[in-house]
Amino acid sequence: MLIFIKNHTIFENLHNNLLYSEAPSEFFNYLKKSNLISQFVQLNALIGSIQDPYWHPEGDVWTHTLLVLDAAVEFRKNYPSEKDAISFMLGCLCHDLGKPYTMIYENGRIRNPAHDIKGVFPAKIFLSKLGYDNDVIENVSAMVKEHLRPMQLYKEREKIKNSVIANLQKRVNIKDLINLAKADHNGRINRDEKNVFPHCDWLEKKILEINSHLNETQILSGSDLIDLGIKPGKNFGDLLNKANSLYNQGKFTEKSMAIEWIKQNL
Repeated sequence: MLIFIKNHTIFENLHNNLLYSEAPSEFFNYLKKSNLISQFVQLNALIGSIQDPYWHPEGDVWTHTLLVLDAAVEFRKNYPSEKDAISFMLGCLCHDLGKPYTMIYENGRIRNPAHDIKGVFPAKIFLSKLGYDNDVIENVSAMVKEHLRPMQLYKEREKIKNSVIANLQKRVNIKDLINLAKADHNGRINRDEKNVFPHCDWLEKKILEINSHLNETQILSGSDLIDLGIKPGKNFGDLLNKANSLYNQGKFTEKSMAIEWIKQNL
């Protein structure tokens, strides 16, 4: 449903539709039809910005973005605060702002290389114009920059180390990123089933695994292994992690027992 309050600015109405409308696309279609979209240079650039029909049979970047916004409503309800919810919805709105500036035609296909990275600058300009604070701008910029990572990591999942995912958590709000990836998936008309997110399911599982490991008690440290004469190398981290894991499983009750296990498994 379109939300439009006459005595509110166009910016306030945009904010309210992202936050409360069950179909935010109606507001943005209104902006397009009334030519008010011209006030938003970065959004206006999405109109007519073509995409590869194999991945995006729904049409241009504008059409895709509106589908993503409507799909995002399902996930918006999971945010306890309005600030968190608006950050998420703005991330969905801005996630492909880099596409109009990166489109190339190569080997019969349309591509947008590095549109995730190139989208950060127009997103920051857009959000600054809307008057959002630095926290929101930085959160949304991180979502834009990292929005391809869930699928990229999933495709390389057999090679991806936990440290890569742990570092990703430091750069972006993982809840936002996963919800954006889900909305992005649902916001297209293609052969894929809606609400089937193997890349997101895999990433959520890995995050739980990594975080549970971080919460474990570390009975041994790297310096303990060095004191035993073990040099850092390929098996160093594996030995350390395994010993600490066994301690948390109750296999050891004292540090001396863990050290003895290390000696026996060199």
